Amino acid sequence: MVQTLCWTAWHNLLRLDILIWVAGVFLSLLAVCGLVWQHRQYRRLQKSLNVLSQLNLHTVEYDLVLKAMKLAIWRVDLRANTISFGTDYRGSTDNVVIPVNTSLDAFFQQVEEPYATQLREMLEDLRSGRVDIDHRQYRMKVPHTRRTYWGETYVTVEHRDLNGRPQTLVGASTRIDHQKEMEEQLIVARNQAQESDRLKSAFLANMSHEIRTPLNAIIGFSDVLPSVDDPVERQHLVDLIRQNNAHLLRLFDDMVNMSKLEASETAVRREHFSVKQFIDEQLERFEDAARKKMLTCAATCVPRM
Repeated sequence: MVQTLCWTAWHNLLRLDILIWVAGVFLSLLAVCGLVWQHRQYRRLQKSLNVLSQLNLHTVEYDLVLKAMKLAIWRVDLRANTISFGTDYRGSTDNVVIPVNTSLDAFFQQVEEPYATQLREMLEDLRSGRVDIDHRQYRMKVPHTRRTYWGETYVTVEHRDLNGRPQTLVGASTRIDHQKEMEEQLIVARNQAQESDRLKSAFLANMSHEIRTPLNAIIGFSDVLPSVDDPVERQHLVDLIRQNNAHLLRLFDDMVNMSKLEASETAVRREHFSVKQFIDEQLERFEDAARKKMLTCAATCVPRM
């Protein structure tokens, strides 16, 4: 009987050892499963952090582009016919601020004509699907003032319904006042260049006539001069040739001076001068020619002191 009791006790100990071993294996499996689950959770968290980091990077890049280009982002809900401005980096203090969910009619009232009509046509083209992207230039009216400013906007379809009809539009607007000023300056410069070209053509036509007149006299009198025997008549022809030659030289001198002025080679200075001295110099310059033509000073002529 004692032997039976000992065997029973030993058999119970073996069962307890097996149970402990099974429990140890089970706990080990649980620990392994816990580690695997923890590792997977760590991997998921790491992926989530990477995604958030990339999203944050994209947001920084997005804001950087908006700031650099000085853009304002807006959206149009075609179902509700409303417009909402989001991020605005246009930088000016007199920008027209559009509240969220402003009706399109209220927005168009702040746009000058005919640009408001053009913007309406652009939205209708996008709504009907005739175009997917468009852009326009327009002039906005600053509320409570008489000031206006130029803007340019690009817009495209953002979302469509199941039938492909546009539901929302997204656009970007910027100020182009400086660009418009440059365009106006270029137009003025072009008009001035065209007017200058017209005046130069007229000047060359007049100068051609002025040059031809003394040149014809010089050539004509030079051809006649060898056949004239009378000394008085010969001297008269020589004087005419000299006068026309001097007149021709003055024409060329004036043309050269004008070319220098246009080329900015000759500086124009402002300085005081004596009007009496200037008139005396002109009288002395033409005195010999007037005496040969037997001209006398009129009553209104300035007397020489």
